Amino acid sequence: MKKLLTSKACALGLALLLVISVLGTALVPAGQVRAQAQNSAVQEETSVTEATYDAGAAPVDAKVATQAASVTDAIYKAKQYVLANGSLSEWNAMSIARSGTAVPDSYRTGLESTLKAANGTFTKVTDYARISLAVTAIGRDATNFGGYNLIEKIYNFGQMTKQGVNGPIYSLLALDSGQYKVPDDALWTQAKLLKEILSKQNADGGFIFFGTQSDPDITAMTLNALSLHKDDPDVQAAGTRAVNWLSQAQKADGGYNHSSESTSQAIIGLTSMGIDPAGPEFTKAGGNLVDHLLSFALPDGSFRHLVGSGANGMATEQALQALVAYDLYLKGETFYHFTQPGSQKPGVQAVVSIEGPQAPIAAGTIHAATAVQGLEKLAQAKNISLEIKDSSMGKYVKMIDGVSEALYGGYDGWMFAVSKDGHWKQPDVGAGDYLLQPSEKVLFYYGEYGVTNFIQSVSVTPEHPEAGKKFFVTVLKEVSDWDGSKVVTHTVPAADVQVSVAGQTVTADAEGVATFPAGVAGGTHTLEITGYQKDAVPSVVRHTSKLAVSPKQASISIEGPQGLIGQGVGLGYTALDALEQLADSQGIPLEITNSSGMGKYVTSIGEVKEKLYGPYDGWMFAVYKDGRWTQPDVGAADYKLAEADQLLFYYGDFSETQLVNSVIVTPAVPESGQAFSVKVTKDVTQWTDATGTTVSTVPAAEVQVSIGDDRVTTNAEGIASFTSGKAAGTHTLLVTGYREGAVPTLVRTATPLIIKAASTTAPVASTATISVVGDSSRGTILSSRTMTLNGGDTPYSLLVRQLGGQVIAEGSGSNLYVSSIAGLSEFDLGPLSGWMYSVNGIFPKVSAGAYTLSSGDVVAWRYTTNGGVDLNQPTDGSGTTGGAGGAGGGTAGAITSDNTLSVNQVGQTTTVTNEANKMTAAEAAAISKTLAANKVSITQEVTPGAAAALKDNANEVQLQVPAGAVGGNVKISIQEQNASRPELVSGLYEFTPDGTKFAKPVDLSFVIPVTTDYPGNLTVAWLDKTTNRWIPVPSTLDAKTGIMTGKITHFTAYAVIDRSKAEPEAEKLKKDIAATAKAITAAGEISDWQAIGLVRSGNSLPASYLSGVKAQLAENQGEFRKVTDYERLAMAISAAGGNPLNIDGYNLIEKIYNNENMIKQGTNGPIFALIALDSGNYSIPANAQWTKERLVQWILEQQSKDGGFPLTSGEADNVDITAMAVTALSVHAEQAAVKNAIDKAINWLSKQQLENGGFKLSGEENSESVAQVIIALSAAGAGPGDARFVKAKGGLLSNLATYRQTDGGYAHAAADKASNGLATEQALLALTAYDRFLNGQTKLYSFTEIPAASGSTAVVFADEKQISAWALQSVQKAFDQKLMQGVSSDSLVFAPKQHITRAQFAALLLRLTNNTPAPASSAPVFSDVKAGAWYYGDVLKAKELGIIDGVSKTAFHPNGTISRQDMAVMIYRAFKLEAPVDAQSFKDESKISSYASAAVHAVSDLGYMTGFDGAFDPSAPVTREMAAVVAVRLP
Repeated sequence: MKKLLTSKACALGLALLLVISVLGTALVPAGQVRAQAQNSAVQEETSVTEATYDAGAAPVDAKVATQAASVTDAIYKAKQYVLANGSLSEWNAMSIARSGTAVPDSYRTGLESTLKAANGTFTKVTDYARISLAVTAIGRDATNFGGYNLIEKIYNFGQMTKQGVNGPIYSLLALDSGQYKVPDDALWTQAKLLKEILSKQNADGGFIFFGTQSDPDITAMTLNALSLHKDDPDVQAAGTRAVNWLSQAQKADGGYNHSSESTSQAIIGLTSMGIDPAGPEFTKAGGNLVDHLLSFALPDGSFRHLVGSGANGMATEQALQALVAYDLYLKGETFYHFTQPGSQKPGVQAVVSIEGPQAPIAAGTIHAATAVQGLEKLAQAKNISLEIKDSSMGKYVKMIDGVSEALYGGYDGWMFAVSKDGHWKQPDVGAGDYLLQPSEKVLFYYGEYGVTNFIQSVSVTPEHPEAGKKFFVTVLKEVSDWDGSKVVTHTVPAADVQVSVAGQTVTADAEGVATFPAGVAGGTHTLEITGYQKDAVPSVVRHTSKLAVSPKQASISIEGPQGLIGQGVGLGYTALDALEQLADSQGIPLEITNSSGMGKYVTSIGEVKEKLYGPYDGWMFAVYKDGRWTQPDVGAADYKLAEADQLLFYYGDFSETQLVNSVIVTPAVPESGQAFSVKVTKDVTQWTDATGTTVSTVPAAEVQVSIGDDRVTTNAEGIASFTSGKAAGTHTLLVTGYREGAVPTLVRTATPLIIKAASTTAPVASTATISVVGDSSRGTILSSRTMTLNGGDTPYSLLVRQLGGQVIAEGSGSNLYVSSIAGLSEFDLGPLSGWMYSVNGIFPKVSAGAYTLSSGDVVAWRYTTNGGVDLNQPTDGSGTTGGAGGAGGGTAGAITSDNTLSVNQVGQTTTVTNEANKMTAAEAAAISKTLAANKVSITQEVTPGAAAALKDNANEVQLQVPAGAVGGNVKISIQEQNASRPELVSGLYEFTPDGTKFAKPVDLSFVIPVTTDYPGNLTVAWLDKTTNRWIPVPSTLDAKTGIMTGKITHFTAYAVIDRSKAEPEAEKLKKDIAATAKAITAAGEISDWQAIGLVRSGNSLPASYLSGVKAQLAENQGEFRKVTDYERLAMAISAAGGNPLNIDGYNLIEKIYNNENMIKQGTNGPIFALIALDSGNYSIPANAQWTKERLVQWILEQQSKDGGFPLTSGEADNVDITAMAVTALSVHAEQAAVKNAIDKAINWLSKQQLENGGFKLSGEENSESVAQVIIALSAAGAGPGDARFVKAKGGLLSNLATYRQTDGGYAHAAADKASNGLATEQALLALTAYDRFLNGQTKLYSFTEIPAASGSTAVVFADEKQISAWALQSVQKAFDQKLMQGVSSDSLVFAPKQHITRAQFAALLLRLTNNTPAPASSAPVFSDVKAGAWYYGDVLKAKELGIIDGVSKTAFHPNGTISRQDMAVMIYRAFKLEAPVDAQSFKDESKISSYASAAVHAVSDLGYMTGFDGAFDPSAPVTREMAAVVAVRLP
C-alpha cells in the first residue's frame, strides 16, 4: 500500500485548488447574440437562403410577442399533459429538459432498467441514438450510462444504413449533441455520416427516406443533423437547397401533407438552422408553420394528428419538441445543442444553500444558469454580504455574510458542492463554470479539505418509529485520503457528530449510532446532523432530512390551473408532509413559504406559482370526507392525517373555484349507442358575518364534460347531454372548468363511465309456465304451472324450484346436464333415452342452465326414448342439452337433500343463475362489511300446522319451514359460531335442536359475497363433526344477489363453503409433501424441476445445486439448442435464490424472449416461456422478439374449438399440454379472451377425465397427467377439488394417491411397483401447488417471494423491511450460524445498508475459519488499533495469520469501509485459495488493482463473489447484507 499524506498535506495540495477555483474563469460567454435591432434589419433585407446561417435571435415585434405567448402557454399545457399521462418517451424527456423543467428522476431510473433488461443491446442504431440524445439532454453521460457506452455502440454500428438515412441522421445528432469524441478508426465518423446523409439529397433539394420522392419530414430531420457542420461548404450548400425546398413544398394552409407531425419536424429543422418558421418565406395564405401547428392543439395540452381527429401521442410528442425548439430559437438557442455555455442557457430552478462554520446562513430556490449566479442571486435576495476575489488561479469566494477565509488560521475557506441524487459531489470545475441542472441542489459551505466531510447516509431504525418508542439513528460519512496518485474515498461511521430531533440532541457513538431511548412525539420532524466545533471548522457539513414518526398514508391528487400535475400516495404526519414526500418521489418542483402570520403554506407546485392570474389565486387543499370534498379549518401544515385520507391540492381562487359535489349519469349504465345525460353539481362556499361559512350544493353550469374526444358544456341545470351515446366499454368521464387566462371555475374531476352492450333479448318478464311429462308409463310428473320469474331464471332453475331434490344434475351454466327427474333417469328405457326441454315449442341448442327465460315463456320438460325422434326433434343431437347427450357423463353429482357423501365424493351440487352478471367486487365488499357487523342469533317456536319463516334482521340467514315439516311444537335456534376455516364463505351456524329431522325438505338460505371466478364450487353443506368432513346438499346460487339456498332434512351445523378449499386432511398433505421431498433428496442428484419443488414446498435445497447449474452453464458457454432449457433453468435458478438475469454473466431471461427457436418444440416453448417470464415479473423490452403479449396471443391461437391444446398444430389435443397452457395463461386471466380460453380448457379437461379421477396420455393412464391438471387448477384458482373434477369413482387427489409408493415417491403407471423420478418430481410440484393454493400463498411458479430454507430460526429484525429480498435468507443464516449479529444491544437491528468495516470483516473471517482472537495482553501492531477496542484481538490474529495488511506499516484503518476487491483479498488469504488458470476477464478488469487480481478471479471462479453484467466493480463498498450473502457461501 502506498503511504498516505497527512490531511494538512492534502489541504496544501488540493484545498487551494478546490477553494481558489470555486468560480473558475468562464464568466463571459464565448459569443454574444446580436442586438435585436440589428437582427430586425437583417431579417427585413435577406432572403430565406441568405438567412439560413444567420443564427441570431428572432426579431421581436407585437405579432411575434403574441405568438411567443401562445407558444409558451402551449408548451406548459403539453408538458403537463405528457407528465400526467404515465411514462415519458425519450423525445418527451428531451423536450421537458430543454424547456428548463426537471425531468422526473423516475425517468432516468426507468431508462437504466430498460437498458439493463436489454443487456445494453439493440437491433437498431436509432435506438442507441434516441436513448443517447435523451441521456445527454437530462445531463448524463451517454458514454457511461447504466454501465453502457451508447456512443461507442453508435459509431461502431455495423448496419448503419439498414433504416435508410434515418440511422445516419440521428447518429450524427447523438454524437454532436454532447460533443462526444469519435476515434479516427471508428466505423462511422462524423465525416462518414455527413457523406452518407448528403448522398440522399435529391436534385430538387429535398431528402429521401426510401424511393425517389423528397420527403418534408426527412428533409427537416436532415437539417438538424447538418446544423452543427455549417462551416463545411458542401453542408452549407446542401442546407440552403433543403431550406428552399421546404419553403416551396409548404402547402397553402401553412403545413405539409395535412398532418401536424410534418409541420413539427419542419419547425425543429428550420430553427436548428437559424430560420424563423414564422417568417415571410414560411408564411402562406393560411398562415405560418407555427400558426398551423397550434391549430392542431386541444384544450388539454395534447395535439391531433389530423384536424378533426382526437389526441395522438406521437403528434403531441413532436409538437412539444417543435414548440420548445421555437421557444429556444427566440432565445438564440437550438434544440439539439445540449452543451451551449451557461450564459446562453435560460435559468433553471435550483435550491442554493449557504452553511457557515457554526450555523446555516441562508437557503432558497432561485433561477440561474451557473452555480455562482445562484449564489449571487441568493445573496442579493437575502441581503447577505458577498465578496469574490481575483487571483492568478481565477476568481474565488473570499467572504460570505462576514465570514472570511482562513478564519481559523489554516487552509479553511469557502467550498461548494452539488447534489441531484441525494449525494453531494464536488465538481471538477469552478462554480462559475458549473452549469446547473433543473431541481439541482447547490451548497456553499465553510470548511477544510480533509477535515470537513459530507454525510454519506442516515438510516433510522425502525424506518418510521412509533411515537414515544425507542429508535436509533445510524450516521455514516465520507472521508477522503490521498494515496500519492489519486483521492481515495472511504465511508466510515460518523462518530461524535450531534444528532438532533424534536428538541433532543444525542452524540453518536464510535459506530455512528445515536440512540433516542424515549423516542419523540408523533409528527414529521427535522432530523439534523451537525459537527460544529469550537474555534475550528465543522467535522461534517450540516445535514438535514425528514423523520416521520407514526406517519399515515394518503392518496393525493395535484390539479393545476390547466390540467393534472401529479397523483399518487404520500406518507407523512400532516397533509403538507405527505405532499412533500410525494413531490420528492415524483420529481415535482415544490415551494413552501413559512410566514410569521400564516405559518407554512404552498406557493408553487410544478413551477405554477401563486398569483398567476390575480392577487387572490393560489394553491388550496381539500380532504374527502363523508362522501364529499371539504376544506379543513386548518392549513395543510397543521392538518393531521388519518389513515387512508384522500387529499386534493388544487390551484384556484376561494371565491371563483368550486369543488364537484356529484356527477350523476342517467341512465346509470347506458347501453351502447343510447343517449344519456350527465348532471354535475358543485359545492359553493360562502361567508357572511351573520352566518359564518355556509356550503350549498348547486348545479355546475357552463362546465365542460368530456368523454374521449366528445366534449359537451353543461346547461343552466348543470346537465350535459350526449345524444349519440358511446360505444360499449369503460370510459373516463372528465369534468373541468378550465378558462384561458383565469383560474378554473371547477376543480377537475375524473370518474369511470360504464357503457354496456345493447340488449339483445327482451326484458325479463314476471312469469313463465313449466310442465314435466315422463314416458308413457309415468305420464305427467308436474302439471302446467305459472311461476314468478327471478332475474336470470332458466328452465333448469324453474325445474329445481318446483321439484327440488327430485332433480339430479351435474355441471352448471352452459355445462349443466340433467340426468334424472322424479326417479326417471337417462338410459332407463334404452341407450337414447333421457330428458330434453323445449321453450315455446322449440328445443334450444343450449344447456337448460344457460337459457335465460323471458316474458310469457312456456317451458316443457319431456322424456325421450329414442334421442328426440318421438318428440319431433332432429336426430342430430342438437337439442339434447338438457338430458341425453348433454355435458357431463358421470353420476357423482346425483345427490338428494338427505345426502351423506362428502364434497370430495360428489360432483356438481349447485345450480348457478346470473353467473354472467355476477356481483361486482364493490358489491361483494359491501355485503362482507354488512355481514361482519352482524351476529346471527335467532330463536323461534315452530308448530306443525303452519308454515314459518325464521330470519335475522340483516337477512343473513333465512329458514323457510313449510307446514307439516315438524311433528310437534319445536323451539328452533340458529346461533352463529366463532369459526376460522379457509373454506368458509359464510359464517358457521349451529341449528338446534341438533338432530331434528323434518318430514319434508326445508329451504335454508344465506346471503354471501360472491368473489370466486368459479361459483359452481360454492355449496350449502353441513359439518360431520365425527369425520370433520363437509356434506353438501342440493343448492342454488344467484350470483348477482348472493342468495344461496339449500334443501336440508335435519339440524346440525351448516355453512356455505368453497369446496375447492375444503381439505379435511391438510396435515396428511403436508406429511406427504415432506416424504416426497425426502425421497427426492435421498436419490442423489437434484433435477431442475425437483429443485423448484423442494424450494416451493419449504424444503432445503443442497448448496451444490446452484454450483452445478453454474458449471453446466460454463460447460455450454451459456448456449443451449432448446428454448425449454433456458426456461427450465431460469425458473430453477430463481427459485433457488439466484438471478437468471445474471448468473455468472449469463442473462437467461434475454435468451428466452429473443429466442429464434421459440416454436420449434411446438406449444411447449411459448407455454414455459410465458411461465418463466412471469415467474419473476421481469421487464421485457418492447422490441423483444417474444413479448409476454405476443406469447399470450400465440398460445391462444393454438387452442382448438373444443378447448384443448395440442403439442403441434394439426395433432390431437393433449391433456398435459392443455393443463400447462392453463398454468401459463392463469397470470393473465384478467383479460377477457384469456379467461374465456382458460374456462374452455378446464371444461375440456373435465370431459377427458376418467371415472376414477385419472387421465390417459397416448392411451395410457399415468400420474404425470394428473399432476399437471392439479398444478393447472391450483394456478387458475379453481383448485383440484373443483366439482367438475369429482367423478363417480374418485377425484384428482385420490387418483394421484394410488400411484404413491412406500418410499414417498410416485410411480408412472398404476401397475408399476417402483417410484419413477419424473413422476415423483411432478407429484411434488402438484402437491406443493395445491398446498399453496389452500393456504393462500403465491402460485407455484411465482418466485417473487422465496421462502426461507427449513431449519432457519426465521429471526425477525426490527429493520427487516430494509433488508433486500435477495439477501434476507443469507442474513438469517448468518445470524443463525452466529457469523454476524445485530448492531444494537437493546434491539434486534441488523443495519443491512450500513457499510461493513475492515475490522468487522476481519472478525467475520476469523469466525468462519474457526480461529480465536489474540489475547488482550498481546502487543499492539497498528497505531490505530488500541487495546480495549472490541476488535483488538481479531485484528491482531488476522494479521498474524496473514489474512490482513495495514494501509501503511503502522496503520490498519479499522473503521474504514472495505472495498469489494479488498474483501476478495482477505477471503483469498483466509482460505488459502489458488488463482484460476483460465480466468475470465471482467469488463472493468483495468480497474482491479494488481495486488487483488488473483484473489478477485479466485473468489469469482468459486462463486463466493459475483459481479454484475460482466463487471466486478472492485472499488465499491461492501454493505452488511452483502457480507452476509458472501459469508454463507464460504466453506
